Amino acid sequence: MKGYLSYNKNNVVNILLLLLLSATAIFISIAISKLGSNAGILILCCLIGLFLVAASFFYPDFGFYSCIFLGFIISVAERILYGVITLDFTIEILIYTTFAGLVFQKFFKGESIWNNTAHPINYVFLVYAIFLLIEVVNPNASSVSGALFFFRKTAELFVLYIVSLNVLDSYKKIKFFFYFWIAISALCGLYGCYQQWIGFTGFELRWIKADDIRVAIYSLDNGSFRKFSSLTDPAAYGILMGCSGLMALMFILEGPFKLKKIVFVIALTFLLLGMAFSGTRTATFAVLAGVALYLLMRINNIKTLVLVVFFVLALGFLMFAPIYGNVTLNRLRSTFKFSQDNSYEVRNTNRASIQPYIWSHPIGGGVMTTGTIGQKYNPGHYLAGFPSDSGLLKTALEYGWIGLILVCLLYFIILQQGAHVFYRTKKPFVKMFLLASVIPLFGNILAQYSQVAIGASPEIFLFYPLIAIIVRISKLETKKLENV
Repeated sequence: MKGYLSYNKNNVVNILLLLLLSATAIFISIAISKLGSNAGILILCCLIGLFLVAASFFYPDFGFYSCIFLGFIISVAERILYGVITLDFTIEILIYTTFAGLVFQKFFKGESIWNNTAHPINYVFLVYAIFLLIEVVNPNASSVSGALFFFRKTAELFVLYIVSLNVLDSYKKIKFFFYFWIAISALCGLYGCYQQWIGFTGFELRWIKADDIRVAIYSLDNGSFRKFSSLTDPAAYGILMGCSGLMALMFILEGPFKLKKIVFVIALTFLLLGMAFSGTRTATFAVLAGVALYLLMRINNIKTLVLVVFFVLALGFLMFAPIYGNVTLNRLRSTFKFSQDNSYEVRNTNRASIQPYIWSHPIGGGVMTTGTIGQKYNPGHYLAGFPSDSGLLKTALEYGWIGLILVCLLYFIILQQGAHVFYRTKKPFVKMFLLASVIPLFGNILAQYSQVAIGASPEIFLFYPLIAIIVRISKLETKKLENV
């Protein structure tokens, strides 16, 4: 009798599920016939979104990696639906849902989400967070909506960092994160190569040509466009490919000789090609700076000396080989020709002209006041429309020289703590993880000098988790030393 009831119960569940799916299919069909294909796409996106939200709450690890995955593909969906809807809010919802799921799980386990997080990096982060709260009420900016938007986006980044600290809490999980990131970024690099070798899709070309400014910025000398793969723009794509390439390079140089190295070499190839096809000069500097830091940290290693020779020869070939008709190579060479770079001269002129304002405003002009976003939220402000192409310059203008000092201190502490743990640990795989964190972070931070390189998706899913990894490894190594 019990088995019969169970059988009937399963039948009822199956019938209800079938009816629900049938009703959903009919609803989508009617919506498409009445409102067009865009309605069907939107409904499908909503259904997928509901599934992701539920799964992220109950499985925070799944939510964390879903955010990363969406960060890489969300721009493609927005280009397909260009003019219909923007989808950046979906990642924000998933981040908060994942955080809520973590808090929920910790509560029922009787644990705190702040367990084992005391660390110098987190102390500086706390001071920085307090400063940003003060910036929200900066009297130099008058826009309430701008302040609320800034608060929302800043809170999202801090929540992401807390999620990263709790998700990446073991060496096994840290290793998986590195492998996942290299894999998905290599696929992103491969798609950029597809755009270079095969061409843009129809919806991508329509998206580029829909804005004259976009056409002007993306255009190359041969009439084609800079590549951006599945990301927001060529600059973001190039910098992300460069920093991800540094991560893959660390696994090639520091990992034991296994077949996995062949996979990392293939990934590195697509990452560097993607970086080159993006035409982002800043990315080239970031990679070279990252390699230089690695040389300093590993100067007594024979592999380092081999790397020095290889990079000098490779750079010499790229710079002086008698190849003159390649647009990608010519743009890469222009990275080192400052006198011929008009945009570099314009940026230097802008920086010099705005310095008096920075000195006279210790806490800056206020959040959301520079560039086009300043024209939107704070029209009429002295900084509105000012092209703060540099992340550091944007910080100095909006947060003042006090904010700039605080941000630079945060960057210094992050790198210093990473190097400190690197020299303290004896385990080769831990050293590899630390190098794979510190070197890309250094490249990303250096890119802030000439681009706003930190703060957009999916770059935030590289920057903040790597900081969390340094903190977690530091805590794991300290705990093991105390137990010896």
